[in-house]
Amino acid sequence: MILEYPEDSEYQIVPFIPEIHLKNFNCDDDLNIYFKENAWESEQELINKNYCLIRKSDQFPTVLFCVSNAEIKSHFDLDMVIAGQHYKSYPAIRIGRFATHKGLTGHGLGSKTLDLIKLWFTRSNKTGCRFIVVDSRNDEKVLHFYKINDFIEYPVNNLSNKTLLLYYDLKSFNID
Repeated sequence: MILEYPEDSEYQIVPFIPEIHLKNFNCDDDLNIYFKENAWESEQELINKNYCLIRKSDQFPTVLFCVSNAEIKSHFDLDMVIAGQHYKSYPAIRIGRFATHKGLTGHGLGSKTLDLIKLWFTRSNKTGCRFIVVDSRNDEKVLHFYKINDFIEYPVNNLSNKTLLLYYDLKSFNID
């Protein structure tokens, strides 16, 4: 699977191949450990799929991320989003890990990747998927990134102070 941003063919999402994409990639320590030591094994166990946003001109890995199936539990605030529907839960895709190369943060590549993920699950979706969810680090800079990309804090208190559940309603995505 290769996915290109419609208006910018300079970048594309490709399946993550550790031997290729980790040679030049560096992010924070926790995410480096995940992609170097756990990503491939998690994929082999069918837990998630790992992908890479590469710069096509030189195949440089700019963003690494993994996705898996998930659900988001119904809540009265979500019922306002989906008027008239009263399901116990809604199908979602979870972004499990999301890392931008250290030298490229602040250049819009993370936002470009999120837009590609949104495009992917609204235009090429193979199963029902209404939301994208992410357990974001409870860090001001990270939360700001997701919030400027239109993710909303889930209206239930988290059990952990380290992460915060955010969601994005794919019905609101419009790239046109």
